[in-house]
Amino acid sequence: MSILSILPLLAWGAFVGIVFSTIGAAGGILASFGLITLFGLVDPNSVKPMAQLLVLAATITFIPGYLRRSRLVLPLGLLLGGGGLVGAYVGSTLSSYYLSDMNTFRPLFGVLTLAIAAQIFWKLYRTHSDAQEAVEKPHANFDHKVYGVSTSWRFVAFTFASENDPAP
Repeated sequence: MSILSILPLLAWGAFVGIVFSTIGAAGGILASFGLITLFGLVDPNSVKPMAQLLVLAATITFIPGYLRRSRLVLPLGLLLGGGGLVGAYVGSTLSSYYLSDMNTFRPLFGVLTLAIAAQIFWKLYRTHSDAQEAVEKPHANFDHKVYGVSTSWRFVAFTFASENDPAP
């Protein structure tokens, strides 16, 4: 592989990492889109693990920054990470049997991407409407750290930005 063929992959990986670490979502979708559309990969079973690896690398890279700013809820992260590992294993197993052909994978991936984009748009629209009503709320007490993390078998509770995440 020549340096000229590696540079676009590195650039796309950097773009995906920036978006994923800034927004906190869409890393796998962007990675898959780039690998299929921009770089022409035709085997869905090679696209999926590469996208998962890219998201894993981005996540591991920005964990130290969250630790420095005291914004990491470790029990919640471990639970979500464990669920992600189980989901990745089950999903990749099912996908290798049912979505091994790009003609099947591409339309399903498009529908899923469209559904996720619609959900994000809807949440942004609702959040923007709610934010307009809450503009008057003062933010002088804003604390940028996570504290008061407590766990039990039924919940993980913590405080962030002076807001409590109440236990059920």
